[in-house]
Amino acid sequence: MNLHDWIGRSARETGNPAPERSISLSEIDAQNAEYIQSKQIELLHENAKFGLTATFVNSVLLVLALHDRTSPVALAIWLVCVFLIASLRVLSVRKYRHAPSKACTNGLCVTRFILGAGLSGLVWGSAGVWLFPVESMPHQTVVAFVLGGMAAGAAVVYSPVKWAFLAFIIPDLVPVTIRFYIEATPLHVLMAIMLTLFLALMLVAAFQMHRVTLESLALRFQNVDLTGSLREAKEGAELLVSGLRSQMAERERAEEALQKSERMFRMLIETMNEGLGVYDREGIITFVNDKTCQLSGYSREELLGRSITSFFDEENRPLYEAQTAKRGAGETSVYEVELLSKHGRRTPCIVSASPFVDENGELGGAIVVVTDISTLKQSEKARRESEQKYRMIFENSPLGIVYLDPAGIISACNDSFAEKAGYVKERLVGFNAIAPLKDGGIKAAFRRCLAGEVGHYEGPCLLRSGKEPTLIRASYSPVVSEDGVISGCMGIVEDITERKLAEEELRKSEKQLRLLSTRLLSVQEDERKRIAGELHDSISSSLSAIKFSLENIVAKMELGMAASEQLRAVVEMSRGAIEEVRRIMTDLRPSMLDDMGLIATIGWFCRQFQSIYSGIHIEKEIDIEEGEIPDCLKIVIFRIMQEAFHNIAKYSRAEFVAISLAKKNNALELIIEDNGVGFDPDAVLKNGQAKGFGLTSMRERVELSQGSFTLESMIGVGTIIRACWPL
Repeated sequence: MNLHDWIGRSARETGNPAPERSISLSEIDAQNAEYIQSKQIELLHENAKFGLTATFVNSVLLVLALHDRTSPVALAIWLVCVFLIASLRVLSVRKYRHAPSKACTNGLCVTRFILGAGLSGLVWGSAGVWLFPVESMPHQTVVAFVLGGMAAGAAVVYSPVKWAFLAFIIPDLVPVTIRFYIEATPLHVLMAIMLTLFLALMLVAAFQMHRVTLESLALRFQNVDLTGSLREAKEGAELLVSGLRSQMAERERAEEALQKSERMFRMLIETMNEGLGVYDREGIITFVNDKTCQLSGYSREELLGRSITSFFDEENRPLYEAQTAKRGAGETSVYEVELLSKHGRRTPCIVSASPFVDENGELGGAIVVVTDISTLKQSEKARRESEQKYRMIFENSPLGIVYLDPAGIISACNDSFAEKAGYVKERLVGFNAIAPLKDGGIKAAFRRCLAGEVGHYEGPCLLRSGKEPTLIRASYSPVVSEDGVISGCMGIVEDITERKLAEEELRKSEKQLRLLSTRLLSVQEDERKRIAGELHDSISSSLSAIKFSLENIVAKMELGMAASEQLRAVVEMSRGAIEEVRRIMTDLRPSMLDDMGLIATIGWFCRQFQSIYSGIHIEKEIDIEEGEIPDCLKIVIFRIMQEAFHNIAKYSRAEFVAISLAKKNNALELIIEDNGVGFDPDAVLKNGQAKGFGLTSMRERVELSQGSFTLESMIGVGTIIRACWPL
């Protein structure tokens, strides 16, 4: 037995084992939470000087930036409030630093600091509303920038206590964010979204720094505790040495009892249910019991003198070498491995090998205990496969699955449920999911489940804090234990918001389709009426004139009179009729589109439009070859251009129109832009005026041809129509 064995044995017998692990963070909190809290408050007051300095400097800078955009009286009042609160906070910090030990309790100091931070945050937040420069977007950006900087500084300076930075950040950023949302212009909404994301980022960063601070304080406490542990370990070592001396004295008496107990140990070894063997420093087996022979399939004579490495294949040889190295260092090794038997069968075993030293104090070999775990492995494999199957269903299910105890407290949930609830799973476990609910339908379904029935609920539920209610479908099934008692409920939650929205969109789409169909029928009838009118007014009258002229010519020719002049007039009338027919055909579908292509047709149409509306300047940009334009899109593009130019001439009062047709990023893009009076697209679509502007027909033409259609317009700015098709 070496020194390591003697120390271990003495430590066990004296009841003073050395510490084997460090104290966890949760254990430190339980032992000395007051110590960590006092250090948090100390850090908070140490960092306060940076926040207060930033308050004085940034408040002056903000007043200087807004002096020509905001009422001087309002600026002066606001600055006085800032300086007053900041000065009171300076006095509070100084009072804490100069106060005698224990003069200020942790709770009182934290409350006073949080109150000061909250008041400061409220005053800063009021700048986003009271000092908001309505007419100047750059100055509004300055206000948002300064308030965001103060929030970022608070996230760093006040991170030791989470309520401190929450008390400042939320009243600091929320008012100006709401103010930007109220302005409701696209730029203001963008700024509001950016501030919202910035607020979320600051909160995440602050919570992360808060967690790091707590861990740092906990480690500081742990180091103090470890010093005490080392002192105790030293005392324990002295006791071990004393015990070692006493055991050396008992060694002689133990040797006398050794022979007596040897027979008992041999009987124990031979009858034990584990294989036991001994091998020397060269790895040659010198002793085995009967169980080892059964496990290996060899007889005792075959095993004695055999190398221990013969039981390890090439795959497990590195493991054996690593464990042998540990034993060479005097360590006991326990590991799991598949050993080879005589007939090549691989048997899973747990091997526990302890080194021993010879009479010279050198490594003499190792004593090995081998436990056959084949049956255990098979049971574990079956259990693992079953658990893995159900765990896979549980974790990968798109439906939210949650287990609740009879009190409604969550004991387990999958990622889908956590995602729907808006929290991480670790925070949900242990949370009462039923008690806070205001909806009686869910509670009634839960009570039915506890009564042994399956409870169902479908309707709104506030899953995420501060969010809109989510439409869900929930089913609660009772979980019955082996003794027949209901131990809880399993809930399956499905978010049906998207399905409901899809159904609503489908209803809207069907309504719009019916309107479009009605409009198409109306347009078709109007077009037929127009063509009939044009045929009647132009072609019919021309043909009638030609008919009467020909009858007159025939009458003259029968009398022998010359009729050449009348024939020339008939030719001219025929030519006019032909031109009129061509004009009508062009309106229906320009033949140029089929003969010369879309690009030439666009040029012809622009020339025709400008000849009629000479006050509108047209600028066109074509950056695509005719062969690159699909034939199926040519008439679609022409009709969209025709409808857009009709709206420009009728409604926009524009002086400039730009049309662009280009190939960009493997897509065909059509852009028509004017500098007219513009309009409010939302109001037009809401009031049903889109039928008059032809917007719905343009959108439907593009989307039916697998493209995307966007419309941008603002009153007094102009209109941009953009259509894009993948090539």
